[in-house]
Formats: sequence, C-alpha cells, structure tokens
Amino acid sequence: MARDRALTEEKILAALGAILAEAGGSRRIGVNAVAARAGVDKVLIYRYFGGLEGLLAAFAEKTDLWPTVEEAARARAIPETDLAPALAALVQGYLASLRRRPVTLEAIAWDMGERNALSERLDRLREQWRRDATTRVFRQHKVPAKVDIEAVMAVLAAAADHLAARGRLGGSFYGVALDDPVGHKRLDDALAAILEGVLNYARAGKESN
Repeated sequence: MARDRALTEEKILAALGAILAEAGGSRRIGVNAVAARAGVDKVLIYRYFGGLEGLLAAFAEKTDLWPTVEEAARARAIPETDLAPALAALVQGYLASLRRRPVTLEAIAWDMGERNALSERLDRLREQWRRDATTRVFRQHKVPAKVDIEAVMAVLAAAADHLAARGRLGGSFYGVALDDPVGHKRLDDALAAILEGVLNYARAGKESN
C-alpha cells in the first residue's frame, strides 16, 4: 500500500509539473485539472497533500526549480579580471539559465500575479542565489562604496525574471524580441552596459571627491 501511495503521489506531482511546463499553465492549475492529467480521483490529492496548497508545497520541495550560480557561470563564463564584466556575465548566465526552465518560468509568472506555496519556495531559492553570488563574485572584487550593489542586482534580477517569464509567450517587449538570439544578444549587451555605467559612475564620483 505504501508503494502504491508513493507511485500515485509521483503521478500527481508529475501531472502538476506537466501542466506548469506549458506556457500559461498556471492559469489552469487546480485540483480537478491535476487529477485529470494524472488520471486519478481528485480525492487522493486532498488525502495525500491536503489540497492544492499542500500539493504546491510538496512540488516546490521536490522539484529543481532554480538555476544555481554555478549553472549561470556555465552558461556565461565569468571573467575574474573586473567587477562589471563579472557581474554582467553572472546576470546574463542567470537569464539564459531561466530560459531553459519552462516550469520555473511558469512559477515566476504565477508568483507575479498571486502568492502561493510556490512563492515561498522561490523566495528562499532567490535568497540562496544571492548568498551564493556574493561568495562567487563579490568577495573577489571591491565594490565602490557609493554603489548599493545588492539593490542594483535586485533590479537586474527582477528584470531577468520578468523578461524570461514574458519570453515564454514569444513576441517582443518594448521593441526587443524575447524569443530569438538577436533579442537575447541585445538584452545581454544592455545588462553589461548598465553594470558598466553604474560602476564607472561610482568610480568617477569617488575620483572627483
């Protein structure tokens, strides 16, 4: 019986993941939809998970939802020579890694519209990413005192989250194509220019004082 339950739970979680992997899937998430996709009685979702929130919490804990800093570093080699290109590569790699995770993109899009059990997991994963990024980059480079680098990275990470989630639907955003290599290159270049500009501005201000 325990094995049967474990297999059924896996089917239910896989069904939830399959729906979330589809663009716009979060709008269809509900006990009935998940049960139908899994081919089980919806009563089992309440019995095993306590309902939709419990199911989302279980899914969040058992699913690889977020790219690691090392994954971002593999997507874009992080140079060791200077802070601006290192941070640019990190955020570019983060954005590229998000694009390869359809379930994560759907979770981000859902989180933007309403808080749920997945939101709490995303909050923890983002905080872990911030700590890992600090270890990976910030401890190797001196940040100008006039730059609130955490706030800058929060803005850029928020932009990456939004653009990646928006890109899952295709089309363009403010004239930049989100679903082709040319658009991706434009965004990468913009991220690099923003970070270079912020850090150069801070350095220039320090030198003039």
